[in-house]
Amino acid sequence: MAMTSRVKHQYDAEPAALFRALGSAAVVADGGSDVLSIHQLSAAYWQGDNENADKRFDIVVVVEATTVTTGISLQVQADDAVDMASAVALASLADPAPGVYTFSFNADQIADQIADPSHMRVFIDLGASDSITYAAWIGPHAKA
Repeated sequence: MAMTSRVKHQYDAEPAALFRALGSAAVVADGGSDVLSIHQLSAAYWQGDNENADKRFDIVVVVEATTVTTGISLQVQADDAVDMASAVALASLADPAPGVYTFSFNADQIADQIADPSHMRVFIDLGASDSITYAAWIGPHAKA
């Protein structure tokens, strides 16, 4: 019997590709994940050079648990600096339920929204008494 299931995204725990690790503590206050360079992905299992040669990539977010009282906004943000002082939301998800969410990006499209994009993060905006447990990483664009 042939197996028909496929894995679209392998979990990547390398620091160059990992926004937030699986099994991390619940987020109970507004805040961002680790900030990643979108140009330097040499430590990622799928990238062998010192930069992301393919301009397409995915950000995978695994929501492990949520408590939604007021409202949760999960955003994928980009900026032109590591401090994320003028971050722009590229994608957002309101009140995510537990599950796997994939956000696909093209570097040229990101550059249309922010000049000289260099860094990205996942940002969580929580309402009162809300919490979310999640993991997120960057990976190659899933073609299927």
